[in-house]
Formats: sequence, C-alpha cells, structure tokens
Amino acid sequence: MVTNGRGLAGRVGYGLLFVAVLPALLWSWAIRLDAVVRWPVPDWHTPGLVLAGAGSLLALAGMRALIVRGRGLPMNAYPPLNFVANGVYAFLAHPIYAGAFLVAVGASLWMGSASGLVLVAPALGLMMVSLVYGYERPALRRRFGARAIAHRPWLALPPSDGAATRGPRRLATAAAIAAPWLFAGYAIDFARHGPAITAPYLSLWQPTEWSAPWRFTWLVPGVFLLAHVLLARTNRQLRHASIAAIAWAAAMLCLDVVAPPLGDDLARSAPWLALVAAAAAALAAGWRAVWDVTRAVAEAVANSRCDWLLLGGRLRVINHAAFSFALGAVSAAMACAVLRDPAPVLLGIVCVLAGAALYAQLSWGSGALLRPFGFWGSVPGLAVALVLARVLFGTPLLQVTLAAVLAAPFGQAIGRLRCLAQGCCHGVPSDARFGIRVWQAQSRVVVLSKLAGAWILPTQLYSILFNLALGPLLVSMWLAHVFPATLVVGAYFFLTGIERFAEDAYRGETQTRTIAGLKEPQWIALGSVVGGMALTVVPSPVLLPQPLPAGSTWVATAITGGLLTAFAMSVDFPRSHARFSRLSG
Repeated sequence: MVTNGRGLAGRVGYGLLFVAVLPALLWSWAIRLDAVVRWPVPDWHTPGLVLAGAGSLLALAGMRALIVRGRGLPMNAYPPLNFVANGVYAFLAHPIYAGAFLVAVGASLWMGSASGLVLVAPALGLMMVSLVYGYERPALRRRFGARAIAHRPWLALPPSDGAATRGPRRLATAAAIAAPWLFAGYAIDFARHGPAITAPYLSLWQPTEWSAPWRFTWLVPGVFLLAHVLLARTNRQLRHASIAAIAWAAAMLCLDVVAPPLGDDLARSAPWLALVAAAAAALAAGWRAVWDVTRAVAEAVANSRCDWLLLGGRLRVINHAAFSFALGAVSAAMACAVLRDPAPVLLGIVCVLAGAALYAQLSWGSGALLRPFGFWGSVPGLAVALVLARVLFGTPLLQVTLAAVLAAPFGQAIGRLRCLAQGCCHGVPSDARFGIRVWQAQSRVVVLSKLAGAWILPTQLYSILFNLALGPLLVSMWLAHVFPATLVVGAYFFLTGIERFAEDAYRGETQTRTIAGLKEPQWIALGSVVGGMALTVVPSPVLLPQPLPAGSTWVATAITGGLLTAFAMSVDFPRSHARFSRLSG
C-alpha cells in the first residue's frame, strides 16, 4: 500500500468524491427536480429510513470485505489485490452498489422526494450498471481472469449447466424479480395518480368497461413466467426462466411509463393490454430464439454490402444508402413535426452531418479513413445549427434542440444498420453465443481490424435496442405536457451518455484511443451524463405539440433530408484520395 502523501491524498480525494460529493450532487439534483416537476410520494417515512439503514449496512459490509479479504480499497482507482467471492460477495456481486441504491430509494421515501424516488434513484442505478459493464467487468477480467466473470453469487443468474438448483434459491430469485417490479410500478403510479392508488399498476390499467376479474388478466403471463422460475430444477432452467421473467417485467414496466401520455383511450380501453402482455410473455419465454434470429439478421446486414459504380467508376453508390436515406428521412420528419418549418430542419441535418464528419476527421481521419463519421461530433454540429437557425429564421434555440433530441434516437437506431453494413462501430472479439461474423471484403471489420470470420460483439445491435427504447420514452415525456423542454433534452444526453459509456467499452475499432484506462468516447459519454444532469434542472417552458405542417411539405422535407444523408454517408468518389472523398477502399 502506498503511504506517501500523494498516494494518501489521491485515496482520500477519490473516496470523498463517491461518499460525499456524488451523494450531495444527487440530493441537490433531486431537490431541484422536485421544484420542476411536483409529484406526490407515498407517506413511507419510517420504512424509508429502515431501507436506507439496511442499504448502508450492506454497502459497509461490502467495503469491509474488499478491505479485509481483498487487501485493497473499495475504489476502482485503487482496486483490491485479491478477488473476493465470500462473505457478502457470496450473496451479491455488487453489494456496495446495491446498498447505495437502497440508500437512495430509502432516503427519497424518508424525505418525501418524488423526483428522488422516480427519477434520481433509477438514474443512480443506471449509472452503476453502466460503470459495472463499461469498466469494472473488463477490469476484473484483466486482473483476475475468467474466474471473476464465472463467479455466481446466490442472488445472480446461475450458470447455464445441468446442475440441480435448490428451492430457496428459486424462491429468492422469484422474489428478487417480482418485488422491485411491483415497487417500481407502485411508485410510478403513485406519482401519476396520488393517494387514490390502491395497488401497483391497477390504478393505471382499470378500463371501466371491464368487469373486476378481467382487470387482472394481463398479470396472468407474468404469474406464468414466475411459476417457471419457482419450478426450475436445474441451473440452466432457472437461468432461462429468470431472464424471461425479467424481460417481461421490464417490457411491462416500460409500457407503464410510455403508454399513458399517448392517450387514455389507448392506455385504458379494451383487452389490448392483455394481448400485449401475452405477446410480450411469448417473446420473453423464447428469448434465446429471438436473440439468435436477431443476431442472424444483424450478421446478414453486416455482410450485405454491394456497390454501384457510375460515371465510369468515378461515383459510387453503396447499397446501405437505403439505411442512410431512412435515417435522414425519419429524422427530418420527426423534427419537422416539432418545428413545423422545413428550413431549420434541413439546416440542422447539414450541420449535424458536417459536425460528425469533421469530428471524426480530426480524431482518426487517415489515408484509410478519408470520410469517417463520429456520433459525438453531431453535438457541436447541432450547436452551430442552433445559432444559424436563430439568426436566419428566428427559430427558438430550445425548440430546435428539442426537435433534434426527439428525432435522434429513431434516426440513430436506423443509422446503426448502416454501421453494420459499413463495418464501423463494431465490437471486440467474442464467442458464438453473443457474436456475429463478418466476411464482406470491404467492411472495416475486415479491412482495418483484420477480424474476417472472427466472432465479434454486435455493438451496433445494442445501440439499436437502446434507441428503440429511448425514443418512445422521450416522445412520451414530451406528450405528457408536464416536463419542461430542458428536462426532456437533458434526459436524452444523460441516458445516451450512460448507454454509450457501457457500449464503447466493447468497441473494437483499432483507431479508438485509450486515455487513463478509458476509451476516448467513454470520457465524452461521461461529459454527456454530467451535462444532461445539469440541463434537466435549467428552467424552461413546457413545449406543447403543434399541428403538423401540410402533408406535401412534411413529405418533401423528409425526402430532402433522406437524400442529403444518403449522399453524405453512402455516396463517394472511389478514385479520389482527397479528404472526405471516400467512405472505404
């Protein structure tokens, strides 16, 4: 252990950052959000205090185990020398983080902070999950090998083997899935409806035309999936049943959050909810087959590239122009629905494309990468668009920003298909359970990373799934007519930063630099998280949806936006060696 002043100061400063500064920032964030969005909160002061105390004890037990058994400190910058798998770590993989989350939930209940309970505590949980997958798991593998990843605490998904599993573990697993889901549903519904709520979810999903027994039919698929958890006999069965139950619970919780702002008629009417719940259960129960099919489609897209040469070979159109066109068209249509004016929409697309191209050129442009694009470059490009739109068209800055962030997730989800076909943004080497293989001779996977035929993680697919969840969430926040525009914008940058921090840890492109143990985009993602938090508390009005522009204007804007994007991202000049001329060899 280092005992010099510099080492001691570093340890003290790092420790204070996480045990004092971060909690203070989170608490301040919750207080400011409570002033922005006023929601009711359950009158559970004493249970909240008990929960916070239990979380503190759990976190302290985890810290003690790392200090005593690990012979180190519970800090990523000063990690333990030994891998700890006993004590509290025999039950939980991350007791410190679990304890901190319980403290956040308990403190929110104790102090009566609805924003702390519904927004800040879940945000803290997402940050910790991102840190685990974006840094700690790779770091543990480097320090302790496969043993660290193979460790399976009692409250964790079991290994996929045929060993028998015991009843207490099955019961604990079912409770660990059901209890948080029910509590989260109760907290969300209480914030939405107040003390009138009688049971989790039921205040939301109470169609008046249904008789009382039918109000519960949508729960049947969840009960069925939990029964499979309780009846599992082997680790493999328990693992499969647990993932299915978690997937269904997460899907229904997302539906509970997203659907109501779309309209009471949609949220409350008819037995459509029971049908959706049953369909979600069927997909969740067959999650392995769904995942294998999804990977197969991703692999087919990754090997689908073909080119059309025009003007005697001087102009090339790559077939992923279809994805690029759809990216620009959908983004333009979404943004036009917010701005109602095509001019700032098309200006924004041009500036965002230019920013993404310029950022990538300055970061890793070379003779092999003459026209790369970088996602984070779109942010300064958007900033330029804000100024120009204000000066040229008088469009309010906040309105342009809101339009951009509402369109971005849908556009990026489509754009990642283009990334698959181009071979950019690909993942690190993997194995057959999680990866895809690329053989297409012009793909960056083959040309630059030299990974032809190797199993690699489909990181583009992870981004697609995340953005398909983020997009409806942001739209529902906007349509709720409750959240200030800056809160919606801040939520985009905050959640995108969290996802990108984890995703970029598994990116395998050779040009990506590593700085102080993190990949360069991960540092930018951290900045996005902090900036997003700050934006959520900036005072701003609630921007209400406006009537859509005339159909011909809307369609023309979408087509023009699609053509601009397709030309920038899928059309090049293969005989030229000038900067920005070629997308690939």
